[in-house]
Amino acid sequence: MNRTPDLAKARSLSKNALDSFLSTRDSGSGSARFLIKNYYSCVIEYCQAILAAEGIVLHGRDHHKEMIDMLGEMGILDQYLMSVLDNLRRIRNDIQYYGTKSDLDIQAFYDLNKGNIQAIILRLQERSQTLIP
Repeated sequence: MNRTPDLAKARSLSKNALDSFLSTRDSGSGSARFLIKNYYSCVIEYCQAILAAEGIVLHGRDHHKEMIDMLGEMGILDQYLMSVLDNLRRIRNDIQYYGTKSDLDIQAFYDLNKGNIQAIILRLQERSQTLIP
């Protein structure tokens, strides 16, 4: 882990995440698969922005899970939202790499957690704004 903040990288990642979030949210269409993949990408970009602002860079096989775990350790997300986010990560991985979840299962998860997913992204956005001048 590096400990030198990279505010330029953090700003860029935060802007990309916001642009992606707004375009996904405002698209008004898209399957649950599409929305989950795009929202998850926003989460990861915000995680990377927050960690870059803190001087933390993670690499390796499980770096997404480590980034997400750090959100809980940093007090950004409570235990419930951490659980939703972990399920989002698992479903996105299934969509991206395995394809074993049915469209009905994915849609049910999205319908149940749409508000939670957006709340997670908004909390990450708020935190990134406090860290990145």
